[in-house]
Amino acid sequence: MEFQRLLGAVSAELGSADVRALAFLCRDLVPGARLQGLSSALQLFAELQTEALLPPADPFLLTELLYRIRRFRLLRNLNWDKDRVGEELRRSHRARISPYRQLLFDVCEDITRKELPTVKNLLSAKLSKSELERITTMFDAVIEMEKKDLLSPDNTQTLEFICGQLGKDLLRRFSDYRQNCTGEGWSRTVMGTGDSLKSPIPERGEHRFQNSPSHDLCAVPDTMLNELSISDSHKGKSMCVCTFTCTLTRT
Repeated sequence: MEFQRLLGAVSAELGSADVRALAFLCRDLVPGARLQGLSSALQLFAELQTEALLPPADPFLLTELLYRIRRFRLLRNLNWDKDRVGEELRRSHRARISPYRQLLFDVCEDITRKELPTVKNLLSAKLSKSELERITTMFDAVIEMEKKDLLSPDNTQTLEFICGQLGKDLLRRFSDYRQNCTGEGWSRTVMGTGDSLKSPIPERGEHRFQNSPSHDLCAVPDTMLNELSISDSHKGKSMCVCTFTCTLTRT
């Protein structure tokens, strides 16, 4: 009962935007259908308890979630502080939110509501009208992209392209994500259980291209541009995506 009062006190401090952010972070932990229409953080906590992910004896997942949405003051309710949580996540294997989910969260937080129509326009060739109408936040856009297999732990190129079109300085995040995860793998929680498995990101096939005479960019075949581009009108701007995945050969 004491633990439930604690959850209630934390929930009372979290608004609707916080609930959406928490639900998005938990999409690899709880089936997505059960995360729709949540009106309070307490409802989300109940779903996590159903999955045995938030036991009273070890509620560190709640601590991690509050840390990731930057509600640092609420960490005091759990006898933690920002620095201790950050250190615990760095040195231990207690993190339940994957680097992939954290990457998507950071991107969504950086893209503003005013930029959302541009995102929807860039996705118009890939999503149906009804799917586009469901997008009211950047979280929604990312979820729809995942449903259509346009976005996954080993395929972030379309999202990178969108960030590039928005002029967002986010490409370093994607580069760091691949560098940190490739080879080492990342710990992903199996949906519906409390177990974890090692799910390494497959190595990308190396593509060797000749350098352009006047630039240090790779010359990309039209077939690859077609795969990476969201629409033909943006084909010329897709080369920035390829710089992360190709191996350059000087001539």
